[in-house]
Amino acid sequence: ISESSKRLLLKYVKKPVRVAYPFPHKEFFHIKSVGGTRNVLFIGRNDKTKGYMELVTAVKMLRCSDKRWNLYLIGECSKSVKGEEGIHPLGYVKHMEPYMRICTYFVHPAHADVTTPATVFEAMNAGIIPIISNELGQSEIFHKNRFDNLILADNRSETIAKKLEELSWEDTRKLSYKARSLSKKFREKERLKMFKKEFEGLLASL
Repeated sequence: ISESSKRLLLKYVKKPVRVAYPFPHKEFFHIKSVGGTRNVLFIGRNDKTKGYMELVTAVKMLRCSDKRWNLYLIGECSKSVKGEEGIHPLGYVKHMEPYMRICTYFVHPAHADVTTPATVFEAMNAGIIPIISNELGQSEIFHKNRFDNLILADNRSETIAKKLEELSWEDTRKLSYKARSLSKKFREKERLKMFKKEFEGLLASL
């Protein structure tokens, strides 16, 4: 599911390995982020290695000087976060579209995650600007597509806050368009074709 996963697996097995990136469970191209807000989105399970606690701290830091910053957390991660002004742990949400519309940024600052979370692509579908750690499988995709400025140097709250602050002063419309366009390469039809190709190649190499 990522080049990082492949490298990790090859440490333990001496067998052929192929990479086939995943695709979103549900597409959100029918939604368009309004952009220009200081609203941040995180979607994930209750696993603190995903970095959402550092993200919570980062948004609190930003709110010290600008109360327009808000963080919306969807999923079981909400169980570990106390709701307060600007911090909105929503838990399970049946329809994510309203939050996709109002959020400009999607941040996934995982500490150690060699997978390629579909939620990053889902947010990009809606034109939400993704900010990720170098630990995610998407980091390889971002490097190849000149999205390096959307990859965090580390997972510290200070680093996350600084990146969000920097991006808030840029023209987010261009970044939003680029994110949406890139995510179109990771749709079910295209990814299944690639999976078939890689799977057949794997079988042929055995």
